[in-house]
Order: sequence, then structure tokens, then C-alpha cells
Amino acid sequence: MSIFAVLEVSDLGSCSSESEPADRTDTKGLSHCAPEPRCNTPKVATFRSMAGHGTGAGIASVASMELMYKLSISAERVKLMTVGGPMVGDYTFANVHSEKVAYDDATASADAYSVCTTTFVSCYKKVKSSVYDNLRYFGKNILNYATSEC
Repeated sequence: MSIFAVLEVSDLGSCSSESEPADRTDTKGLSHCAPEPRCNTPKVATFRSMAGHGTGAGIASVASMELMYKLSISAERVKLMTVGGPMVGDYTFANVHSEKVAYDDATASADAYSVCTTTFVSCYKKVKSSVYDNLRYFGKNILNYATSEC
């Protein structure tokens, strides 16, 4: 079973001239305009999904912050949805991430959740868990997330 993460970024604009070469895609999956002086606005592709087993959610959390800070993308343009992700970053990162990335708590009503404010080990010891916990999130079968448009 794979736990997935979705990171979607709205288009940021295009180059200033139609005569510029077509976009190229680099190994990181970002599309950039041709490096010409008149082209100073990067174009970011929309990511439909980033897949992984648990760590994909952690990667998406870090990537959302990277997009906001390194490419100066406003938080309103970044949509982040993670399921089953590990704890990522330190206390400062978690606080900044919580401020910058909005959380739609409408989904939280189906399942109880808690925010861990201490170390992983101390939080993990308090949680009763089972391998079957990875099959349902917020009252839905995990496969429903993967097959829907979320």
C-alpha cells in the first residue's frame, strides 16, 4: 500500500514574448522558461501527485515550503494535501509551516487526531496504532483518496 501526497501549484505566468523557445522540463519536474534576459518570470508546472510510502507526504510538506520561499510563491497559490506523513523538520519549521499552509479542518471531524509538540519518541509512545490505521484516513478508505480528484 502506498501513502500519497498531492502538491498542486497554480501557474505563475509565462514569458514576455511568443518568440521564445518552448518550455523545457528539468529533472526536478519544474518547467522553466528559456534563460533569456526578457524572461524573468518562471513558469511552474502543476503537480497532480507525488507518490511514496509515508515519506512522500513529508517530501510534499518540505517542497511546499521550498516553493513558497525559494520561488516566492504566495501561500494562497499552494495547495498541499498529505496523508500518513512523518514528522518533518524541527519546532521552528513546524510553526512556520502551520502559519503558511492553511489546514482545512472540515475533514478532521471523522477521525480524532492530535498535534505532537514534543519529540517523535515521546509522541509515538502515547499513540495506540495498528497496521490497519494506514487503511483509513478521516473516515475514508485510503484508496478513495487515490482514485478521487480530492
